[in-house]
Amino acid sequence: MRELQREIGLWQDKVFPDVSLEGLTMHLREEVEEMEEAAFAAYDSLMSHSDPLVLEVHEHFRHELADVAIMLLGIANHFDVDLQRCVEDKMKINYARKWVTDVDGVIRHSESKKLEGRL
Repeated sequence: MRELQREIGLWQDKVFPDVSLEGLTMHLREEVEEMEEAAFAAYDSLMSHSDPLVLEVHEHFRHELADVAIMLLGIANHFDVDLQRCVEDKMKINYARKWVTDVDGVIRHSESKKLEGRL
């Protein structure tokens, strides 16, 4: 992942040389929203088993998922942060946590402030 992060960072620096932090984070937010829409469409298509566009819808979801990863890796590179190391470190914390599903069906770690009054 480190080499991919460097490659994406070089590409972003070349294509978007004057991008601001606000621009990067807004673009990431837009890509996450597009991925969410594509994920629901792909899920609906897979569950219906009748949609002839299942493969096309799934491919669209894959592209949107990749867009999110590209933006995230680019932001990490912009800050000279080793995202692979960050994920590895965070997973050590996540493995030790207890996870619960709140009343809205959202999975959260049990220490989350967002859980207060939601179980």
